[in-house]
Amino acid sequence: MCELDTLRDVIRGFSPAWFTVSMGTGIVSMLLYGFPYEWSPLKYIAMGIALLDLLTFVVTLVLFTWRMVQYRDFFNILLHPQMSMSLGAAPMAFTTLITSIVTILAPYEVAWMPTLALVLWCINIVFAVLSFLAIPFLVTSHQKHAFENVNATLLLPVVPTVVTSSAGALVASVHSGTTAVAV
Repeated sequence: MCELDTLRDVIRGFSPAWFTVSMGTGIVSMLLYGFPYEWSPLKYIAMGIALLDLLTFVVTLVLFTWRMVQYRDFFNILLHPQMSMSLGAAPMAFTTLITSIVTILAPYEVAWMPTLALVLWCINIVFAVLSFLAIPFLVTSHQKHAFENVNATLLLPVVPTVVTSSAGALVASVHSGTTAVAV
């Protein structure tokens, strides 16, 4: 028999680390879209992968939210030494979606795209800053760490703020005037 027999077992075992799948898919999409050699089918392949990234993010978000609602164990995840470190993957995966929106739709001059990108980026800032502040606080106040057991995963909560700020430069590039300066 398989270890995960039912959908309930799958939901219970669902980890925020699954957001890294969306993160990686979005990065591949942007790499292919920005590939320096002109081959028009490559742009369409990158657009397809960006849609796959969107689907992956939505499915992951739904499953993670389902777990939080059904088991009400978000605080347990925050206090878990490994799972809490991967919570920052959610804002980084969301950043790949924002980057895809700006990069892929900018050449088509879609009128609503700059506003959508700005709103999504502002939402992403909130989650990135929360992961930057809450996770290290909870790790240092509720977990015991010996120096010989400390590794680089404790640096992961810092990364979403860096990634989100770099996406802010891209969001600002599609705005003009005071909005671009504010971003």
